[in-house]
Amino acid sequence: MDQTFEDANACRDYLNAHLALTAAGDAQKAAMLDGIAAACEEQEADAPTTPAFALRLRRWVVRDQDLKLFEALSSVVLALAAATFAPLSLPAAGIGGLVVAVAALLNNARAHGTTITHRQVYVLTALRAAARPLTPNELLQALQAIGGFTWALADVERELTALSEAVTPNGKKAFVEALSSGAYCLTDV
Repeated sequence: MDQTFEDANACRDYLNAHLALTAAGDAQKAAMLDGIAAACEEQEADAPTTPAFALRLRRWVVRDQDLKLFEALSSVVLALAAATFAPLSLPAAGIGGLVVAVAALLNNARAHGTTITHRQVYVLTALRAAARPLTPNELLQALQAIGGFTWALADVERELTALSEAVTPNGKKAFVEALSSGAYCLTDV
């Protein structure tokens, strides 16, 4: 059942109780919870936009299907923070921003009617964290450094293909793009 909160701290407390963040240090855990809570914030679609003193209603929603993706996202981001693979160097201060960016991408995928797998969360997060587009071989090295799954080049290529041709109710949507150099980057979805 989806959980709805009218306070960001209540959302953070719920996430803290339901996500396994025991491997995180206090600063990493706080950044992770802040990032995920920010990604859960929704604005009322019918809130007035023009009156000067209009009250903006805010709420935070944690969907059941998102909780599992947040668990995968937490795992990969914490592993990224510890990874030594150069294109993925992630300072502790970058954790919250990375979580918000990838969670927004996951929300966008859901809005388009696409389901993202745990392996795809790892691929999207590694591409988002990289300082530049990555070739499938570089992405393989990054994913092996992160851990979480056993990766082979065929696995990486399969996930990249799936993410570049995601099926939605309105046709196909690309979440990653192959560049002429053979490297991959995220699209602006």
